[in-house]
Amino acid sequence: MLILAAVVLVTVVAYNSWLYCWGRCTLENLTRLSLPGGLLLAGNGVALAILIFLKMAPTHRLALPRCRCGVPIEEDWRFCGHCGADLKKDA
Repeated sequence: MLILAAVVLVTVVAYNSWLYCWGRCTLENLTRLSLPGGLLLAGNGVALAILIFLKMAPTHRLALPRCRCGVPIEEDWRFCGHCGADLKKDA
């Protein structure tokens, strides 16, 4: 993800430098954010806020019984399908 952001940044700087060298824009234009750029930045900000909110929200997972080896097991199993432990003896 960080590599992609770096590639995008280098591409934007290269494109803006090319426009500046060919006289299609000035240094003042390079520092101003256009309407599409502002909308894109705002949309990314909203998406980032939603992502942070969803990552920080507590998740409720069902507490499944587990074998000694750590594999989730069903209630009526007599043996662990992963390690072969006798589950009725452990209970």
